[in-house]
This record gives sequence, structure tokens and C-alpha cells, in this order.
Amino acid sequence: MLSEFEIINKIRKDFPKIGDDCAEIIIPKPGKKLITSTDAFVEGTHFKRQYFSGYDIGYKSFTASISDIAACGGTPKCGLIALGMPNGENAFVNSLYNGIKAVSKKYKVEVIGGDTVLSPFVFVSITVIGETEKFITRRGAKVGNMICVTGPVGSASAGLVALEKGIKSKCTKNQLNPEARVQEGLLLAPYASSMIDISDGLISDLTHILEESKVSAKIFPDKIPIDKEVFKVAKTVGRKAEYFALNGGEDYELLFTIPAQLLKKAKDKIKFTEIGEIIPRNKKPQVVDAKGSVILAKGFDHFKKSKK
Repeated sequence: MLSEFEIINKIRKDFPKIGDDCAEIIIPKPGKKLITSTDAFVEGTHFKRQYFSGYDIGYKSFTASISDIAACGGTPKCGLIALGMPNGENAFVNSLYNGIKAVSKKYKVEVIGGDTVLSPFVFVSITVIGETEKFITRRGAKVGNMICVTGPVGSASAGLVALEKGIKSKCTKNQLNPEARVQEGLLLAPYASSMIDISDGLISDLTHILEESKVSAKIFPDKIPIDKEVFKVAKTVGRKAEYFALNGGEDYELLFTIPAQLLKKAKDKIKFTEIGEIIPRNKKPQVVDAKGSVILAKGFDHFKKSKK
């Protein structure tokens, strides 16, 4: 077993800026804004070690945090990582930080600090700092805007079911080692009126935009892109693929709204799929289908009240 300071020294071999009580942050150039986001990933809530290796935990937690920066049209620059675990098991520490290192290299995000503590279970808390020229929020959706998504959805949640059921599926990679859409976010920033990454589920995350923008949405479920592998898992477990697409989270594709007149310009830069449009709200923001039927959000909610 490794001691706390042995773990820190091991980490410093790959991330040499670790070691002081705080870290220096470079002020962005004129015209750019400093942005930041914090996420926590807790064993039993976000992952189970029977399915997730240390590498997967490190890879997914860092990627998910970087995705939050991408969802605001930003470039991630550096991160601080706090790690809690029951003991300093050498193999687990190596595996976890190999996952973090892979993501750091992939997105060019430097780890500059953090903490390591004793905990009865594994948790990772990450703060990512980035910069942006145009900060895209959830509050800018306007009536008439088109609703779009950068890629297929549903595979991460289908992958989780596959892991739980022991089903062999390519979807498991999307659950264990997802990708953040950083480049897509940068390309969309000049055109998007609002944006969010799909972490809780397409309908749930779209509802976040609607609530902040005080509008409603009409979507066309048959236009939502779904990977063919999702259909295979759905068939095996007796569910519809649309269930995973609408309610499954952790795809980290970008869900955004865009003025109709900017669609062509944006599509010259990046591929995406139109799945609906923003409409006036009635009494409260809601999502409806082509027939006007309300589609309820059934995505992930940490503190959702259980119904008797």
C-alpha cells in the first residue's frame, strides 16, 4: 500500500505542477473569459467497481468534467483532482491515474493540483478551468430556434445495462470511456443560442434549457440519431431503443438551439442533426412530440422523490 505522499509523488511524475498548497492560473488573453466547472463522481452513485476499472473511473470522471466546459463553448485548460479511496492500493492508483493521464493528453488539459484523502469508498472530485470568447448558457433559446444534437444518443445508458446484464456490446465503451465534444462546442459557439451536454438524459437536459429560457419544445423522436448497437441491446432486454435515446444520459453529445437562419452556416462547419424546434411555453416549459403529447423527463436526478 502507498502512503499519501507516495501517491502524490507518483502523480507528480506525470503532472509536475502538483505539490504546492495552491496552483497558479494564467489569466486569459483580452477578449476571453475564464470559466470553471466542478463535478463529483462517487462509487455506488456514478460507478460500481465491479464494472469500472480504475482506468475507467479516471477516464470517465475527467472526460465528464471537461464536457461541461465544452457545453459552454469553451476550451478546457487545466484541472484539479481530489481523490478519496479506502487505501493506497498501488495497482488501483496506477490504473486510475493512467485513465486521467490519457484524457489529459487527449484534450491537452493539464492537471495542476488536487487532494488525496482516506475514504470508505472511492470518489473523484474534479474542477476544470477553461476559457472562452463567447460563453454559451442554457438561457438563450428563443421561439423559432431549431433544436439539434451533435451525434447519436442512448449508447452510454444501453452500455450500462449491458454491463449489468452481462451482455456483450460495443455500447459498453461509450459508458466506460466516453468522449467530450470540445471541438464541436468551439465550432458551434458562434451560432448556438443555448447549449448543454447530455449527461442526465436528452429530455431532462432539454428541459433544463427550457426552464432557463422560459420556453417549450416540440421534438420529433423519429429524427433523433440512435446508434444501431442500441437497438441490439434494447431488443435483448425487451425495451425500445427510443427509451435509451430519450432518457439515457452520459452520452456527452451537445444538445443546442440555433436560429434557423444560421443553420446552413453552422452545417458548413460541423455535422449535427435537427430534432425539433423551440415553441412558446404554455403554463410551464414542457417537451411535446409532433402530435402535441407531453414527453416527461425520466432522466437521472440525484434527489428525485420516489413515488409510493
